[in-house]
Amino acid sequence: MGMISIYQISDGRVLYSEEIGEDETPELEAGEAWLDGEYDGALYYVVDGAATDRPQLVDDDRDYTLDADGVTVLTIPLVDGTTVYYGDTESVSSGTESLQVRSAIAGDFTFQILPPWPYVEAEIVVTSDVV
Repeated sequence: MGMISIYQISDGRVLYSEEIGEDETPELEAGEAWLDGEYDGALYYVVDGAATDRPQLVDDDRDYTLDADGVTVLTIPLVDGTTVYYGDTESVSSGTESLQVRSAIAGDFTFQILPPWPYVEAEIVVTSDVV
């Protein structure tokens, strides 16, 4: 048969992938199902029995920059329930909040963005440059 991926029926979360023989049947726990193919749960989930790209809330490949003038604000939209970490500081969004970054100091600022399922987690670096 080849590679299969095991997922939770309730939310489509891909749990793991395994190789299975032609005449074998996968051993599933209650609430699990499988589909053909190897899918990474960090990137995919299952919708209507098909592997689907998990949506990205923020683009972690993008360059985020702002002027280090203490006035310019960089705004990144969030969804309800997103947790944002900056160092040891944690903030949880509720409603239609956004991450707003402003700095009078030049430098790189790293944020961990952990949105609710099924959005993909991300780490972004905001670079603040002297004007």
